[in-house]
Amino acid sequence: FTAVIDLHDDTSTTVSMIISLLKIPYKVAIEKTGQKIYTNTVRKPEYSKTHVIDRLLCLTPIFGITPEGSININYKCLPESINFAFRIIDSVKLPGKKIAGINISAGSDARFWGVERFRQTADLLSSLGFSVLIITAPKDISKAEMIAGNTYKMTYSYNFDEFAAVISLLDFLFTPDTSAVHLASAFN
Repeated sequence: FTAVIDLHDDTSTTVSMIISLLKIPYKVAIEKTGQKIYTNTVRKPEYSKTHVIDRLLCLTPIFGITPEGSININYKCLPESINFAFRIIDSVKLPGKKIAGINISAGSDARFWGVERFRQTADLLSSLGFSVLIITAPKDISKAEMIAGNTYKMTYSYNFDEFAAVISLLDFLFTPDTSAVHLASAFN
């Protein structure tokens, strides 16, 4: 390798150890406190005011790349996934109401917020005039059924594209999972 690019916002002990052992000419990163293992760094933009994509784009001048205009992540769903999502949304949407999706699944079970809390969130969104859709990964179907009860509709899919398509049609998303947040951002 000629270069390694550390895309972490914060210091990772494991990544730092590996990078410090590499005998390569270029080690690139966003500036990290106390890190002298990098050959090229850029000042870290304020975390609370910049999206992760914008923070990572700060690395591009090191490579002679200057992005023009605004940058946005895009994701294009397959037509069959969009059809799947429309069928789900049409089964939930009530005339004059916006759709709020509550995704209860995340990469780690530690992020599960609890059946009662998710149910209270659904009740609150419903009281604010939303049609509510509970979204789950297949592994959490039993939890989603407890949250939805007889009051709310729920959906799950076995592939990421269908999950993304459902998110693309929501007016509001509540989720403990960052991949869902990035999708919502991509779909504005």
